[in-house]
Amino acid sequence: PGGVLISQPGRTSPAGPTPATPSPIEVTMEPMKKDDFNQLNNDMTPRQIVDYLNKHIVGQQDAKRAIAIAMRNRWRRMKLESPLKDEVMPKNILMIGPTGVGKTEIARRLAKLAGAPFIKVEATKYTEVGFHGKDVDTIIKDLVDIAVVLQRNKMK
Repeated sequence: PGGVLISQPGRTSPAGPTPATPSPIEVTMEPMKKDDFNQLNNDMTPRQIVDYLNKHIVGQQDAKRAIAIAMRNRWRRMKLESPLKDEVMPKNILMIGPTGVGKTEIARRLAKLAGAPFIKVEATKYTEVGFHGKDVDTIIKDLVDIAVVLQRNKMK
């Protein structure tokens, strides 16, 4: 409850249907470049956010609109003063759809726009600590590492 669910049923990627065999966990980290920090504008309207996404992503209008509204609401929440800020719960976004419909690209571009760290995790199989593969703690550490690089680049 309280999140945005974006589903694109019946879509297939240009490469064909989604593979039946799950792939192992793959983490892709994308450090931001100094020029990317100029993208951030906390006063952007959802329409402006969609226009930014339209420059890079074709289609998925409903998804881009829902994401833009969620981003604007996040920025609004960040501007609230306490104690009201403590009363407004942040919302999560869950994007669901087959391979190749643009979920990752929307998230990557939105992170770039917001000046936020981005990490892509193919988490078809999470492992518990001590087993072969990456565990959730390692994935979170990777995200923190990207955030540190992001902050260092902002200070340069």
